[in-house]
Amino acid sequence: MNENILDMEIDDYESYYEMAQVKWGFMSIKLAVYGKEGKYPHFHFYKECAPEKGIPEEKKASGGCLCIESANYFIHGTHTEKMNPKEIDGLIAFLRKKNRTFTSITNWEYIVGQWNDNNPDQKQLPVNIDIPDYRSDMNTIQEDKRKNK
Repeated sequence: MNENILDMEIDDYESYYEMAQVKWGFMSIKLAVYGKEGKYPHFHFYKECAPEKGIPEEKKASGGCLCIESANYFIHGTHTEKMNPKEIDGLIAFLRKKNRTFTSITNWEYIVGQWNDNNPDQKQLPVNIDIPDYRSDMNTIQEDKRKNK
């Protein structure tokens, strides 16, 4: 019986680290990095979120994604939204700011670190990778759903 409790606690612990939210956000937009997300390093964004709260459960099935290594949207599953030019400007400013919890790094460095930590079996990125030249009219990369990727 103790083994079952231990297994449950480990599963809960792993689930906790499958999503890392970047606290506070900008312009009612929240950012998050998930684990087990495939071969394209990316982060999620969710619009119309209350600044003082987390990402509402009903929002997690929508939103959009941005690639970390290149200026591209990443379309996978139901995450298909895009940002307008004003939102992109807000995003860039937010990414360049110091993280409010880990004040020695920027929000961008936090995102890259969270990708590396939560996706250890995928490509690992240097924390000092440059922020891509994100634009509202960027091209998209589509998730490859073939079994033999």
